[in-house]
Amino acid sequence: MLLSKRRALVVAFASMIAGGGACADDAEVTFPVRAAPPSRHDALRDALRDDARAFAFEDGDWLEDEGDAPHYGLAWLARSGEAADAAKARALDRLGGEPLARETIASARGLAEHAIASGDRSALPALEAYADRADAELRASGDFVRADDGAFGPTATTASLALLAAEMTLFLGSARRDRAIAIDAAIRRETFGDLVDPGTLRQARAYAYAPGAPGIRDTPNLAMLILKTRLFRLTKDEVFRLEARAIDGVLQSTPLALLSSRADRALGLTLMFEITGEQRFIDAADAAFDSAAELRGPWCSPVTARCASGLLHDATAGTLCSGCTYRTLWSLGVRRALAGAAY
Repeated sequence: MLLSKRRALVVAFASMIAGGGACADDAEVTFPVRAAPPSRHDALRDALRDDARAFAFEDGDWLEDEGDAPHYGLAWLARSGEAADAAKARALDRLGGEPLARETIASARGLAEHAIASGDRSALPALEAYADRADAELRASGDFVRADDGAFGPTATTASLALLAAEMTLFLGSARRDRAIAIDAAIRRETFGDLVDPGTLRQARAYAYAPGAPGIRDTPNLAMLILKTRLFRLTKDEVFRLEARAIDGVLQSTPLALLSSRADRALGLTLMFEITGEQRFIDAADAAFDSAAELRGPWCSPVTARCASGLLHDATAGTLCSGCTYRTLWSLGVRRALAGAAY
């Protein structure tokens, strides 16, 4: 099998660089590997929380997002102890939409996070039914989302479905381990290869935005970094941790195009610390939060015809993004939790 061949090669390499002791299968691994130092971004967390409360919100729907607020907004509300009933109800309603659409997937992931955080399992039957429906459609397209949502792209969208399967298995007792692994393998088959950045001519083995797409872009590789960390935690198979390290190496010299990319970079580095315990990853995560903080300020949005203090999705477009704010808040919460603090 493809994974077995990859695993043999990767573990052989790991043994060479780590004196033969790099295979996580041979030892008990607990997560986090060690506790993180305290976060130094409490003031940023408090400011963003105030910003988030000012965003337009109607009948459980955030009106200033890119389709990702149903995930990160509901996840944050559940983790922060704030009322989430309206957002949860809308997310449940959205599960009936197109199963591979961005907002539907985001709603499913938000409901999963709500169940994990709150212990309320009332949405699980609907979530399992959605996951089955999405999985059937994904299988029909070769375990890869072919449509381009115009924002994050087919690779990142497919990775979101693999993450849903992995996290439902890890934290909610679902039986989707094999599907998470299979979807990851399909993404690799479809988009992983030798890529060239047209601006710098830098070459790297990385994940493309879509099958055959040129260039080295941040969004697909950020999504795959997060997925690999979760797959390592799920399987404790060293191949996934080493693949995560390789993706991180590519991202170190890849410009981050969006604010959401900065939040995802911080989250990916935080999860790398969770599975390695290496200080350099948490230091880099904190630096990524610093870069996200630079985009906070009083901005006027031509879309909503109002001014507010908040984070931007795209500094050149000048549009407010509630999903980006919640994405950063939630990532900060994960960082704080690794230090034993509340979200």
